Amino acid sequence: MTVGQKLWSCFRPGTRQKALLGRLIFLFLLLSTTLKSLRVELTSNNRSASGSRRPLFQQLDASDWQEIVEADLESPDPPSRKRVFAIQEERLLHRAQKSVAPEKHYEHLPLCPDLASYPGRWRSEDLLIPYVFKDETRNLSQVTMNYERKAFWQPFTCQYHPFTPREIQECFAHRSMIFTGDSLLRNVLSTIVQLVDPKFEWSVPKGQADQDINLDFGELGKAIIKFYWSNSVYFTVPHWTDNGGRNPGVSEFKWKNGSTVADIESLDPTTISQETYQIPKFDTVVMSIAPWDMGVYNLNLSTYHARLTTLFHEVFGALRFDTTPKEQPLPNFYFMTLPKLFTRKCEDDAPICRTCNTEIRQSWYREAQWGARQCLPVWFPDQAESFKALELFDTIDMTSGPEGYQLSDDGVHWKDDATRMQGTILLNRLCRNWLDQSPLYEEKMGEINRTVTRDDMCANFSPPPDEKIHGHCPPWFP
Repeated sequence: MTVGQKLWSCFRPGTRQKALLGRLIFLFLLLSTTLKSLRVELTSNNRSASGSRRPLFQQLDASDWQEIVEADLESPDPPSRKRVFAIQEERLLHRAQKSVAPEKHYEHLPLCPDLASYPGRWRSEDLLIPYVFKDETRNLSQVTMNYERKAFWQPFTCQYHPFTPREIQECFAHRSMIFTGDSLLRNVLSTIVQLVDPKFEWSVPKGQADQDINLDFGELGKAIIKFYWSNSVYFTVPHWTDNGGRNPGVSEFKWKNGSTVADIESLDPTTISQETYQIPKFDTVVMSIAPWDMGVYNLNLSTYHARLTTLFHEVFGALRFDTTPKEQPLPNFYFMTLPKLFTRKCEDDAPICRTCNTEIRQSWYREAQWGARQCLPVWFPDQAESFKALELFDTIDMTSGPEGYQLSDDGVHWKDDATRMQGTILLNRLCRNWLDQSPLYEEKMGEINRTVTRDDMCANFSPPPDEKIHGHCPPWFP
């Protein structure tokens, strides 16, 4: 008798054989169930170790949060600009039905149509995050892209599209953009650029210098981003008009003494260097200026408001020249307003952060920024129509509250999740044309709960005397 026949004989019909077979089946099912439970437990533990299944935020005790809030308050109270919301019906981008995931209930909401601040809550989202692994010994680096669960701001009445690196490349190809401002905007720009170029680094530590960012997307094309470091409204000028605004889309020659000239026929070859450079035509300007003027360059609130209004006007004055592509007669102009700052998080070696970034000063400087936007067409009525291109980039809701406090890094700057979300919100505006043409979305009528902007913020901008809001913040000129 063969081995196979002996084994088969063990399972011939009979009470004993049936009992043996039943025990084997029971053991097999028990082993399968145990292995499945063990696999689920191991997976859960791995996710917890990576942070993807842990709570995104700690639950702050009510008394602790009240202490944090009260630490920022001073007298007199901040401006009581009560936010008024109004539900408006308009054409909005909604997820195409075939692309809606049933388990994601928020995907039925339209895309947020602008850069206004929308109340909401933080949720988790699987995002594609680039990582660079460096081998210093062999001077090599390798880029990998992994999905990770990250914090994502979810407004109650709309949503933001989480861009992938490929989608950003398609949006940025053949574009030129100017970013000018402080470290808050620089960090937002970093998160955007590193999605398409994970190896990107600033040439100067902390990025407090001008830098050209040239992005090559292969067959899709190229993009040029010029970052100009500007930390104060009192020293900022539109750098992209250094040559007086004359044909910034053509090559220019640099004099040996540093000045420039565009008229090639008038050049004396013996007086110029061989270096040439080109200021590309651009379609977008993004600006952010506030914390330094609120602290280091502390003049007074009315001076900041007036200078910011005239700076807006100077930017639009620069846009009158041949600075934009023919298909974009007037570029988009976005100004990033002051987010929530937490003095409790200020570092010990930065006392000015604690004394100058109090809640009352933050509120009044935000009021000055909104007032400057409102005053622009009032002060310069002959250009009121072109000023419609200026849009304020407001993130006050997502940076406030207990979650915002936990996402604050040093009282002024933000941790990666918050900065990445600010970049996502900005991308939803920078890439609006891409979203309009994407098969992921379709335009249809819908409702959006918008903040109603007050029309009297220019005429009624009347801050208290500066000595009332200076507190312990030292004035620039004592």
